[in-house]
Amino acid sequence: MTISGAATTPPREPVLPWVMVFLAVALLLHLVQGVPYDADSAYHLAVARLLGEHGHLRAFPWTSHSWLADHYADKELLFHLALVPVSGLPLGVAGKIAGTVFTAAVLTVIFLVLRREQVPQAGTWTLLLLAGSGTFMFRVALLRPHVVAIALAVLATWLASRRRLVPLGVVCAVYAWSYVAWLMPVVLAALTQLAELRGPRRPSWKVPAAATAGLCLGVVLHPDFPANVMFTRVVLVDVLFRASWRAEGDIALGGEFDPLDPLEALLQLSLPAALLLLGAVTAWRHRAGEPLAMSFALPGAALLLLTLRTPRLAEYAVPFCMIAAALWCARRWKPHVVPVLLAATVAVHGVAGDYPLARFAARTDIFPAPLARVLDKTVPRGARVFTCSWEFTGELLLALPGREYMIALDPTLFWLRDHQAYRAWRELVRAPGLTPSTVVREAFHKDYVLCESTPNNAAFLRALGADPGAVPLVRSALWNAFALRAEPPAPTP
Repeated sequence: MTISGAATTPPREPVLPWVMVFLAVALLLHLVQGVPYDADSAYHLAVARLLGEHGHLRAFPWTSHSWLADHYADKELLFHLALVPVSGLPLGVAGKIAGTVFTAAVLTVIFLVLRREQVPQAGTWTLLLLAGSGTFMFRVALLRPHVVAIALAVLATWLASRRRLVPLGVVCAVYAWSYVAWLMPVVLAALTQLAELRGPRRPSWKVPAAATAGLCLGVVLHPDFPANVMFTRVVLVDVLFRASWRAEGDIALGGEFDPLDPLEALLQLSLPAALLLLGAVTAWRHRAGEPLAMSFALPGAALLLLTLRTPRLAEYAVPFCMIAAALWCARRWKPHVVPVLLAATVAVHGVAGDYPLARFAARTDIFPAPLARVLDKTVPRGARVFTCSWEFTGELLLALPGREYMIALDPTLFWLRDHQAYRAWRELVRAPGLTPSTVVREAFHKDYVLCESTPNNAAFLRALGADPGAVPLVRSALWNAFALRAEPPAPTP
């Protein structure tokens, strides 16, 4: 790779054409998803629909066994409000519209930061950032609030490094209404001042103070205060540290919490890590302090290491590493280097097959319209429904609204509400006994069952099928619906 000396600052790239490119790329990522790939996306659209129908929510009675049933706080309120206009559309349509806007917004913010710093080929660098890791591409193409948080984190870091204190405070306040990891922008603001130790200016206490003040203002002004503080503690302590990292409670949180295996880590993180290292070497050789680049490099390197433990942190690690590399290297590289690197990256990842396009295309609508209509007639509104898992509750809330289900969003919220009931739920599905309908009615107070046909649920479904207290209503390739008799019929003599 040829590196030249510092070049003359090029003219800034036009904004509108690149925004159109980012919209086209984002649209492609969402068009290949028949419905949003991630089940949580449906939950967020369901919350947005409920907001539109009921106004601000103070409780969440639609999931009776969740901690949120009577401790509700909307930790992503702004995200849900932004989804309200599309929440009445079919799931696939709403996901494509909203997802395209949010994904393109992240790429646009990154591009605008690079452009504002006069990085040559800022648009191409942004595409390289997207293409450089299949994990990052996957995470940024989900309809989830962390996508908004990526853009806000990048913006907060740039504002803190440039000491734009009032806009920084506003961004931190908005972050508190948009995502649960409140401390992220404050930590990023503090790291920008640590990066100033090698710069021409002395670190300023005003930067982290402005970030903290904005954050505190956003937290206190949130309409769910102080419940939002309690919910944040639950997410960070009980979900992340206790359930995920310490594996308490026999809670399955999904693959995004599982550590990366060595080969996957090599494929997903090698380019960001290599460019970050190359950028650091370039800065050292040219004696370029560039505190802004260091402001992105410090958290980028730390998050890159944490991503080995929790791949969901790639959503921050990859853009921070790549932005730092662009700030360090772009003015010293020959003009052809970045396009060639982009083409090579796309080719390598395409051959390796680790881009998420095939995974996105494989996700189908689990409640097609004909099935939803049948279930809507057989499981009436107001029904109390037992479910075998938590992953699909968001889709249930959209396809069959007005019912009461078990749990949504995270099984930890069931465990926190009642440890004993959570263990009984897990054990019932695994080893149901001869009359599971009795347990469902008496222990969980449900009068219907909706359970998906998976190997984990096979024993439970067989037991229900043989249980005289369970009346089969619907059996499809995926879903099984049963009504539970108030009193099982007496056995025939």
